[in-house]
Amino acid sequence: MTIRYKRTRVAWLALGGVAMAALSAFMAVVLYRKGVTGSFAFFIACVGVIFFLGCLLMALRNLFDERPAIEISAQGLLAPAISPSLIAWADLRAIRLVRYKNQPIIELTVAEEAERSLPLTRMVRWSRAANRGLGFPGLCISAGFFDQSPERTAQLIGEAATSYQELQGRPLGI
Repeated sequence: MTIRYKRTRVAWLALGGVAMAALSAFMAVVLYRKGVTGSFAFFIACVGVIFFLGCLLMALRNLFDERPAIEISAQGLLAPAISPSLIAWADLRAIRLVRYKNQPIIELTVAEEAERSLPLTRMVRWSRAANRGLGFPGLCISAGFFDQSPERTAQLIGEAATSYQELQGRPLGI
């Protein structure tokens, strides 16, 4: 089973990146012409241009990327936003769908030894402490841009994990 990014949502995100980068550039140009290049506002406008251009590039990469957002196979779960490596079903301990500030998040609780051996993406490594501070100890992936609903995505992952665990004769109750 393959779950992809919904292209229209990613396109809107890219359009937002263009708009915000243009607004930041406009602010920087206006402040530059007024001669207040040493101000905090000018600094923030320049940082805004760089930040929103980065957001735009990430959105464009996801827009034209043909790889699936999530791939569910008999061996495990491949979620490139979390790790380029497969998360084996035997290592998955729990899955839950949570909402934080109206943003759907799928949280995967993985065995500690398996988590330590996974090559996590930079985004996951950088946000790990913040997620734990918010009460999300597992590996988190934003589910708002998938072509399936967040509920359906979590259900598909849960069903595949449960099916594997029942075949192994050790249902963990995911």
